[in-house]
Amino acid sequence: MFLLLLSGQSIAKSDQIPVEDFFKNPEFSGLQLSPNGKYVAVLSPVNTRRNIVIMETNNLTKVKPITGFKEQDVGSFFWANDQDIVFTLDSDGNEAFSIYTINTTKRKPKVVKLVGAIVDSSGIRSAATVHTLPDDPDHIIVQYNGRRVVSPDLYKVPLDSKWSERGERNGKMDMIARNPGDVQSWILDHNGAVRGAYSIKGLTGKFLYKEANEEEFRVIKEFNVDDENITPLGFAFDNKTMYVSSNVGRDKGALYTYDPVKDKLGELIFAHDEVDVAGLMMSRKQKKLLGVSYFYEYPEVAYFDKDFATLMTSLEGAFKGKRVAITSMSEDEKLNIVYVSNDNDPSVYYLFNKGNNSLKPLVPTMQWLDPEKMSSMKPIKFTSRDGLTIHGYLTIPKGAKGKVPLIVNPHGGPYGIRDFWGFNPEHQFFASRGYATVQVNFRGSGGYGLAFQKAGYGGKWGQKCKMTLQMR
Repeated sequence: MFLLLLSGQSIAKSDQIPVEDFFKNPEFSGLQLSPNGKYVAVLSPVNTRRNIVIMETNNLTKVKPITGFKEQDVGSFFWANDQDIVFTLDSDGNEAFSIYTINTTKRKPKVVKLVGAIVDSSGIRSAATVHTLPDDPDHIIVQYNGRRVVSPDLYKVPLDSKWSERGERNGKMDMIARNPGDVQSWILDHNGAVRGAYSIKGLTGKFLYKEANEEEFRVIKEFNVDDENITPLGFAFDNKTMYVSSNVGRDKGALYTYDPVKDKLGELIFAHDEVDVAGLMMSRKQKKLLGVSYFYEYPEVAYFDKDFATLMTSLEGAFKGKRVAITSMSEDEKLNIVYVSNDNDPSVYYLFNKGNNSLKPLVPTMQWLDPEKMSSMKPIKFTSRDGLTIHGYLTIPKGAKGKVPLIVNPHGGPYGIRDFWGFNPEHQFFASRGYATVQVNFRGSGGYGLAFQKAGYGGKWGQKCKMTLQMR
């Protein structure tokens, strides 16, 4: 982070929002519906830590904390079935994640470790869920590098099993895919069958594939990781055709169908001139692709299903000037969690009932922050000295006039990462103290195509910039 002092304006301390208000845990976040729609699970501060709390959808006043961690926050979680929630804990920066489960129906719910992370002299062994197996509510599929640190295998794990700390194993874990040594990620179909894998060795990548009834993989594509490529996004519901993001013969990744047996790209479904496209929106109940999300200056969605497009247009109409997304659905897709947010609003969750077309507020994330006192984030772009268009965002203190101090806050990476529009507590804090903040998606940032990423190679991230900003 770099601070450029241009000139300043002072803000009376009596008018300042306390610094902790911007950075304390949201009161509610990550809401998810149980498959039957009877409960909502949410992350909320308990014992000053982020814990899992459940609410009844028919009576939101019935609230029950089911975890009570005091030293760590709950990280990610999901409903494995109508009773069990599977979750991880924040790893304190070492990227070692264990997987836990808890039965929400018990009077005194008990946390059970399913797969344990291990940190020792040989490296970090960490687990991650790769398939929730919605049609098999008693199991999940987990990627775990317990056998070899550099080679994660796939396991089917029963939810009624447990990890032995003494033996450093779960005796009921069933290996369903053994890593030959260089596979970095696996591809599963909707039934949980292992159908593909990506291997990387140096700069050479391989795309391996097999049919559901086959034992051995075959290499269907080799590629240089810095060249054009096909990235699998998921199977269509026939479990034969795949959806992929491809930049073959083009610069920006676009959404295509793909026949893995013939290694052949099919229909071009959607492309954008400025950014890569990759975020599938699918309906398990209807067994169809509903749309694709992408991020240019703002979050955008291209809808392929007329009914879903009509529904989203109606919801967006109820929240003028806000960004609206459905983040969770019941199994029958009648109940929906609607996430409403903006650049100056931390967000509010709503419960939408498609059956009776009702919409009611659930919880705000950070209700102690007043959107009227927050600042706007505006897309900007400028042309570098070699003619390259570079995008970014500028947050200016609300009500500021004339010049203000400017903070340049670059993202990490440097490759493949980018900054996004939306509510940013850090930048809102700076704005509350009179500072503007600029974020630049410099050359090498992800999402703007292959040529833009390569333009950052050789340390050229900021060598050719010319700061003539255009606010959008």
